[in-house]
Amino acid sequence: MKNVEILTAARDLLNDPAKWMKGDFCNMDRTCFCGLGAIAEVQGVFDPDSLNAMTVSDVLESKAADYLRQAVLEIDPHHDKGHTFAPFNDAPHRTHAEVINAFDIAIEKAKGE
Repeated sequence: MKNVEILTAARDLLNDPAKWMKGDFCNMDRTCFCGLGAIAEVQGVFDPDSLNAMTVSDVLESKAADYLRQAVLEIDPHHDKGHTFAPFNDAPHRTHAEVINAFDIAIEKAKGE
């Protein structure tokens, strides 16, 4: 999959606020995800029957996750450049709309590859 496809599919997973969460990649039945967890789900990381050999650390270091990190830096220039998307997603004041906005920005960035 191209990064724009990965990000779009992950955003679609999170489109319903009830399917977005903080503090963990996903819940036990894989019905709620954080932003990075949604990327992992799209890429088959949590599926034991998946042929995809990615791991959670692969997701954190993926280009799709980097596009999200770049989006966060655009939204919040004070965000630590070394951090992944997780601190943005998990911030106590963070809203679902802000996370979706970050995905929208990341998707636009990925369209340029």
